Amino acid sequence: RQTSFYKALQLARGVLLILDASTPFGGPATPFTRIWCAFEEHVALTDDGREAPLLLDIATCHRGKGHVLTDGPAEGDQDDWLETEEDALENKNKREAAFPEEVLAKGLTVTLETAEASVDTDRVHILNAIAEMPDLDGVPPAEHLNYQRVNRRLRCIFALAAWPVALRCGKVQKMGLPGALKADTEITQLNFSFSGSKALDDDGLHSLISNIPSQLQRVSLDLSACKRLTDASTKNLGIVMGDLPQLASASFNVSRITSIGGSGWKDFGMGLSRSPSLQELILKGITSMDNSGLK
Repeated sequence: RQTSFYKALQLARGVLLILDASTPFGGPATPFTRIWCAFEEHVALTDDGREAPLLLDIATCHRGKGHVLTDGPAEGDQDDWLETEEDALENKNKREAAFPEEVLAKGLTVTLETAEASVDTDRVHILNAIAEMPDLDGVPPAEHLNYQRVNRRLRCIFALAAWPVALRCGKVQKMGLPGALKADTEITQLNFSFSGSKALDDDGLHSLISNIPSQLQRVSLDLSACKRLTDASTKNLGIVMGDLPQLASASFNVSRITSIGGSGWKDFGMGLSRSPSLQELILKGITSMDNSGLK
């Protein structure tokens, strides 16, 4: 924490991760195989000492065109001052639709202990630091629980970044995204937007929420304008959230969805009522809740 690298991160608002595409000379996503890149990503994205988490944007060039996955809407996504936040998120999803999923897929296999470094002493020092070994110059352990924690955290971060792209391509299961989310034993907060997704249906939402790790404490899901969702989704959402033992805060945006009725919200409430620790519930955009659902 005394290094210039760490101090610079305290002044930064985000991280831009630039991934190379597949070429005759290498790739794709070479940074996932370099230990300095993986280490810097882990330190930057899991620093609990920050007031606000660092933003993560991921960029690549595919067939001569640049693509960027942004952590929230970019300035160009809200090109009309009359547009709402939901409109901007919908524009973001459209913009990111062409991002090549094979580039992101490499992030789901990141393995810190086998990553390479131009200077081998850097690799040795980084592995020993992560393993909390007293001698940074010693031979690092081949396996360590801390390696696994870092690997699982990074894989989850990139799985969440890849989810909307994989959903549009029908490759959520094939890419192993649910397993990467479920395996992360460190995640305590989940903020996710499917706003405006034409691909998200009841099964697609269930594949995400049913794999949320049990230690989650805060969740925020933007499902606005996801018009394929039905009462089955709100029922499953209530059941899953009600079973999370440490969940203290939950926020759901369901504006511009007309396919969810009063019975869906009644089932949602019954499932959520089992929660042992929920202190805050925010529901945005509901237009179909009747008295039974409110009760």
